[in-house]
Amino acid sequence: MAPSFSQIPRSSRRRYFFVFFGIVAMSTIFFVRFRHDQNKTEYVLGRDVLLPQKTISMSTIQGSEPMSLEQEQAKRMAVFKDYCRRHQPNTVPVANETISRFIVNDKYKILYCFVPKTGTTTTKHVFYNLEHGTNTTTLFLGSKHLKFLSEYTDNEILRRLETYIKFIVVRDPLERLASSWKNKFMDIRGAMRYWFIEHYQSMLETIGDNEPGEKITYQDVNWKHIPFLAFIRAIARNQTRWMNPHWQPVYQLCSPCQVNWDYIAHTETLVEDFHLFFKKAGIVGRENIIPKMEERVGSRFYLEGFMKIPLEEIQRIGELYQSDYDMFGYSFQEDLDNLMKHVIKEKLHDN
Repeated sequence: MAPSFSQIPRSSRRRYFFVFFGIVAMSTIFFVRFRHDQNKTEYVLGRDVLLPQKTISMSTIQGSEPMSLEQEQAKRMAVFKDYCRRHQPNTVPVANETISRFIVNDKYKILYCFVPKTGTTTTKHVFYNLEHGTNTTTLFLGSKHLKFLSEYTDNEILRRLETYIKFIVVRDPLERLASSWKNKFMDIRGAMRYWFIEHYQSMLETIGDNEPGEKITYQDVNWKHIPFLAFIRAIARNQTRWMNPHWQPVYQLCSPCQVNWDYIAHTETLVEDFHLFFKKAGIVGRENIIPKMEERVGSRFYLEGFMKIPLEEIQRIGELYQSDYDMFGYSFQEDLDNLMKHVIKEKLHDN
C-alpha cells in the first residue's frame, strides 16, 4: 500500500522531517514535465500544478497585492474565459442535463446552476426569498418550491439563457469532496444517510473486505461504514461507477464553457459574493436575506482527511478535477502545499 501523508515512523522523525522539508523546498524550484494521456498537452508540475503552460493564473494577473472583491471577480472571469477559449468553444449547445440544473428566478431574471456541496442550500434559500419576497432559512426547498429551466418551452429556455443573469457557485475540489463524504456518509440522519451507505457499499472493494470498520444497522440490515479512503479511492479509480452529482466535477454538471456566465461565486467567499452580486444585479433592499459567514465543515475536515490518503490517490483526484481547478482559478499545487504544511505541523506538535 502506498504511504499516506501521515505515515512517518516516529523513530526516524527528525530525519524524515528534514527530508520532507527538503522535498517541499525543492518542489518550488524544479519543474517536472509530464504529458496528459488524453490530449497530449504538456503540463508543468510546479507552482501552478496541472495548469497548462501560458495560461492566466489567479495569482499572476495583478501580482500578490490584496484586491477588492470586484477585482477578484474580474480575475475569476478572466481565468474562466481564457480556459474556455483554449479548450471548449461555446458553439456546443448546452447539455439537457445542465438545463435541468438551472433554477429560475423570473422576478429578477436570474438563472442559477446549482452544484451540490458549494453552499447550495444557502443559495437556494436566497433565490427562493428573492422570488417570493420572504426571509426563510428553515424551509426544506424541494422541486415543488423552485422553478427549473427544464420546465419551460424550448423558446422560453433559449430566451432566458440569452437574456437572464447567469450565476454559479464553485468550490475548491478537495474541500468539496471532503464536505460531500462527511455530509452524505457521516452527518445525515435517517433514511437518506442509509441510502448512500447502502448504495455505495461497493466502494469498500477498493480497500479490501478484510479491513475493519464501523457497522451500521438500519431496518434490521447491517451495513459497513464507508471510510474516507474508500470514498476517495473509488472516485479516483473509476470515474463512472461511483460518480454522483454531490461530488461530480463542475465541468460535467453545468456545461460551464457553453454558458455566458455573469457572475462566478466561490463558496470560500460566498457571503461577500452575494453582496457584490446583488449590487451588479440591481437587487436593492433585500440584503437582509444574505446569510452571515459561517465556518465551512469541509474546510475543517479536508486537511485532516486527506493527510491520511496515499499521495497516488490524491494525484489521481487532481487529474480528475483538473478542469475544475483550471477554469475556476483554484490550484492543486496549493492544496498539496497546504497538506504538506499540515503534516509538518502535526509532526512537530507530536515531538
